[in-house]
Amino acid sequence: MTCSLELRVSNLLQQCTFKQLQQIHAFIVTTSLHRNIHILSKFLRRSTEFGGMHYSNLIFSQMGGLSHTEITLWNAMIRGYAYNGPFDKCISMYDEMPQRGLKPNNFTYPYVLNSCSALGWNRIGKKVHCQIVKTGFERVFSVANSLFNLYITIGYSFEAIVLKNEKINDSRKVFDGMCIKPIELWNRMISEYVGIGNVECARRLFDDMSDRDVVSWNSMIAAYAKVGDVANARNLFEQMPEKNVISWTSMIGAHARSGDLEKARNFFEKMPEKNVVSWNAMISSYTQNGKFKEALDLFVKMQLEGIDLDGFTFASALSACSHLGALEFGKWTYSAEMVSLEEAHVVVKEMPFEPDIAIWGALLGGCRVRSDLKLAEGAMERAGKLKANESGVYVLLSNIYASVGQWPEALFVRENMEEKSIWKRTGCSNVIHVGDQDLLPERNQLD
Repeated sequence: MTCSLELRVSNLLQQCTFKQLQQIHAFIVTTSLHRNIHILSKFLRRSTEFGGMHYSNLIFSQMGGLSHTEITLWNAMIRGYAYNGPFDKCISMYDEMPQRGLKPNNFTYPYVLNSCSALGWNRIGKKVHCQIVKTGFERVFSVANSLFNLYITIGYSFEAIVLKNEKINDSRKVFDGMCIKPIELWNRMISEYVGIGNVECARRLFDDMSDRDVVSWNSMIAAYAKVGDVANARNLFEQMPEKNVISWTSMIGAHARSGDLEKARNFFEKMPEKNVVSWNAMISSYTQNGKFKEALDLFVKMQLEGIDLDGFTFASALSACSHLGALEFGKWTYSAEMVSLEEAHVVVKEMPFEPDIAIWGALLGGCRVRSDLKLAEGAMERAGKLKANESGVYVLLSNIYASVGQWPEALFVRENMEEKSIWKRTGCSNVIHVGDQDLLPERNQLD
């Protein structure tokens, strides 16, 4: 009877809601199951899986003497804090275990190490590592994997940036000592070497792999592309048993970095499948190498093929517009909405270079279409800091004020132009030629 009851409760705990969990709690308390450690640990563990630890902590405190002597209950709580936080509570429970006469085991250490990683407590993590070595649990995969993650995570702290070689050595020692090494672990180790520019060690590790997936190949191709070794990148690319869009895009970047835009474009055209990242890679390659008309040509082609654009696309296209002085084309680039003007503004602010008057003018053009006065004023303030004598942006702001009936403000902007001796010249038009299309008339100044 007891075994049957235990089995039924165990099955219910696997899929119960929080309300049902409370009902199960009441049932356990009123039956013989309240002394069943197996059920109690399962119940406590399940209670930590609803996003918080308040209820779990209450249950744990009500378990009396059992909560002080049973390692499975402590592991359930440590696991819960590792998932839900606060992470320091996970560490403090681990520190308290020896005082209770409890010895951490292979179920304890992974959660403690993960909490150290989350908190950036690298020195404490290393102390835990020493304890793991003393107790012999470093050979357990779950523990070793968490140790590896700890040393990988150290790479994001200031201390590890200074001591990056020590960090990679610690990671490699853990990696070498692991009995089981899934392919994902090999890829992460390769990625670590690539991250610090040690392509030779990355390649030796790659060659030692008994099995590789597309991520392994792409990591090495990207590594060679990063250091400008196009020959090795291409050699690996040709050996790949299966290529994906990342493989092709890496080769575009490799050739572009070496200045061979013709080969980069050839790879781009031969791609069996392109995504927005591929298009952005080619467009930005043109922009970074001063081929601004080619960048806009590809941008238009991207539009015509119905590819969804993102912020990187617009940043590159607007950069090209800026260098060409194509204010009208820049304005069309925005309208061709961006989901919203707010998104456009974010793109401009996050550009890797200082936006010039043409880019701010393009944003103002979009504000005029949408009659977005607040955003226009912000754009004008930033444009004004450039101290450029560009009448077009002032005229746009004046027209925006007028469109919403704020005539005194519109007049003030015009008077401000006169005070600064910024004069609106008569607009003469020419045609921007992009690719095979005559797209938009570009006026030297806006009306």
